[in-house]
Amino acid sequence: MSGKPMVGFSHNWNDKLYLTIFSTFRKCDEPNLKFYSNHLGDVFDVFLKKQKICEATLIGMKSSLLKDVPVEFLWLDTGYNDEETVFALFESFGIGREDKVLWLFFKWV
Repeated sequence: MSGKPMVGFSHNWNDKLYLTIFSTFRKCDEPNLKFYSNHLGDVFDVFLKKQKICEATLIGMKSSLLKDVPVEFLWLDTGYNDEETVFALFESFGIGREDKVLWLFFKWV
C-alpha cells in the first residue's frame, strides 16, 4: 500500500480512464465530501476492478444535483447518449436525479 488516497472504478465507462484528464461522479455525502475536499491537489492511486492502473492528481471538484449536470457531461462520463439510459445507470449505483453529486476531475501524473 502506497499511503496515497485511492479512487476505484468498477468499469471504465467511455474509456475515460485512459484520457489525460478524466472525470467521475460520486454521491455527495458527508464522508465523500470530506475525503475529496481534504485531498484536493493530492495524487491518488487509481484502481479499475481492484487493479492499479495509474496515478492521477485530483485537480478539481464541484457539486450539484445530478439533474442539474448538463447532460452532455453525463454522456462523456458514461459513453451513453440517451438521457434515460444515463440516469438508469446512475440509479444502479444508488444515485438518483434529485441526489447531490460531486464532480471530480483527475489528471494523470
